[in-house]
Amino acid sequence: MLVLLFSQSNLERSLLLEHDGDPSVCVENGDDSYQCATLSGEANTLEYLIQELKPTAHRRADVYSAIGANLVDRKNQKRLHRVQSTR
Repeated sequence: MLVLLFSQSNLERSLLLEHDGDPSVCVENGDDSYQCATLSGEANTLEYLIQELKPTAHRRADVYSAIGANLVDRKNQKRLHRVQSTR
């Protein structure tokens, strides 16, 4: 289910959810679909999950905080890589 959420269109995602796809299922390390989307930088998937599943305000705040930190970290890594490759 989690892999399909990231690789399909919004229509296909909603069909998966409508036909008993369970986004609360966790992968081996305990990450749920929100955490997987956050860690992989899938902001569109994350927004879709939030709109469709309506998590609690606390969970939503945690997810937005994590995706923001993840995106900032990725930006810094790219900048560091550019600086190192110019040396």
